[in-house]
Amino acid sequence: MRNNQSTLSLVFIFILLVYILKLFGIITLSTGKIISYAFLLYGIVSVHLTLGTHRRAGLFLGTSIFLTGVVLFIVEYFDIIQPGVLVLPSLLFIVGIGFLMLFFDDFSNRVFLYTSGVLVFFSFLSAFLTKKVPLFGFAGRIASGLLDYYPVFIILLGVYFLLNRKR
Repeated sequence: MRNNQSTLSLVFIFILLVYILKLFGIITLSTGKIISYAFLLYGIVSVHLTLGTHRRAGLFLGTSIFLTGVVLFIVEYFDIIQPGVLVLPSLLFIVGIGFLMLFFDDFSNRVFLYTSGVLVFFSFLSAFLTKKVPLFGFAGRIASGLLDYYPVFIILLGVYFLLNRKR
């Protein structure tokens, strides 16, 4: 419970700091962007604190909040004409990845893996069948953005391996 309170405190401090910076005109972010960043921050910290502790509800909730932040981030930053068509595929994908994280927490429970696979498959199927979600164009834009930032990912990966190497 203490970790959850510190995580919420961290997120509230982040939101307060961002709103103060916005109030003074230092940054210009919409409320939707601030909420998406807060969801991303809370989700990352929550998943980090609950992964490996067999606290399934916290892990599932943290994963869901993080992925909801990702969806809000995508809707805010990309020109999606009808964001309402993302609801069903996003919901299926979020729940599916939540079950995948539960499987990563407990490898012996394979029902989480199978449930995840089915839900993620149906999320892509529902997005493909509506034909209003431009998956290939969207994936191309994300891939080009990732290609611009690949040195950052390589540096972060190197720092991670350096910090976690066995001595």
